[in-house]
Amino acid sequence: MMQSKRIAVWLFLSVAASFLLLCLTSPVAHSADVTFTMVNDGEGFIGSRCCNPNYPGNNQLTISLANPNHKVGYIWIAVEDVDDYLMVTGCETASRAGGLNCITSETSSGKARVVLQGGVIEKGSGDICTIHYQVFDDAPSGACRDLYLSVISVKDEYGTSLAGDAGPAREFCFD
Repeated sequence: MMQSKRIAVWLFLSVAASFLLLCLTSPVAHSADVTFTMVNDGEGFIGSRCCNPNYPGNNQLTISLANPNHKVGYIWIAVEDVDDYLMVTGCETASRAGGLNCITSETSSGKARVVLQGGVIEKGSGDICTIHYQVFDDAPSGACRDLYLSVISVKDEYGTSLAGDAGPAREFCFD
């Protein structure tokens, strides 16, 4: 009888210790390795394209990356403009991501697809790229629409997937 109690206590302590070890060594659910943020609200004249100094806002949106623990070698993000009044026309890398190529395309659902690849972003935080837009002629004058950022894929310098989070929505306003 005493022997069976010892075995039961030993089993209980073994299971409890295993559970505790698993909890302490497993990553926290939904913890991100990297976080992307849209730095600014966008603004542009109806029918305008990016990068004309005569237009306020220049139809641009800057993206920032916080990656305190991992170097980043590949990024695939998407920006959705509600009601699809914008079309992505290109992007340029910031000095922090100067070794990467920035490639954009528009999906059939109207999202801007942005891929940065071909280099490494060192650990840290700051701007990584500026996305350029065209405002469609049918955009509602004087109105604003939400922009949502989503993280499709992020990889470290060796190609290992990282968990990524996207910051809050921003706005793009039409003049």
